Amino acid sequence: MSRDTLIDELRTIVGENYLLLEKEDVIVYEQDGSIFQVMPEIVVLPADVEQVAAVVKAARRANVPIVPRGSGTGLAGGAVPAEGGIVLSLARLDRILKIDLQNHLAIVGTRCN
Repeated sequence: MSRDTLIDELRTIVGENYLLLEKEDVIVYEQDGSIFQVMPEIVVLPADVEQVAAVVKAARRANVPIVPRGSGTGLAGGAVPAEGGIVLSLARLDRILKIDLQNHLAIVGTRCN
């Protein structure tokens, strides 16, 4: 899959406003709370679990790495796209649907679909 085809597919999944491609838009995602800095090629901001799954599938078909990102406050570089690729921002998933303490798991969603 070409980069243009991937971008078209991601645009269809999350919408124009939630697909960031320009340097001035993606630069804020080049680092977290650590000292590591790598500019992502693409930033997507899905609104729900279905969009997250669709983005992951599209990236896999295109063989493009994904780095999930919460708020970017980690200190270990875990939200930095070390190989470029896609930063999958979970910022729009702003509602806790369920907390599973035994498995250390939170199921999140969004208020506005």
